[in-house]
Amino acid sequence: MPYLQHHENDLDKAIRHYKSNILISESFYPLLAILEVGLRNSIDFQLTQRFGVDNPVSKTKGVPNSKPLLFCLSVSKSISH
Repeated sequence: MPYLQHHENDLDKAIRHYKSNILISESFYPLLAILEVGLRNSIDFQLTQRFGVDNPVSKTKGVPNSKPLLFCLSVSKSISH
């Protein structure tokens, strides 16, 4: 509906606008993927530097549960202070 409202119910313009937004959004995916990998590697590096290889996060296999997440949040707080 927002596209139709924006284009005063002109369906053709609304569809072109919607499709162009999809193309723009798709163009960001590779950049987001690179950012995600870099951020994850940086977090892993910092945790390894601070706690060594045998930290609770490195021992997690598969989908992480809430304990590693809580661990990361507590580490983040301790590093920032």
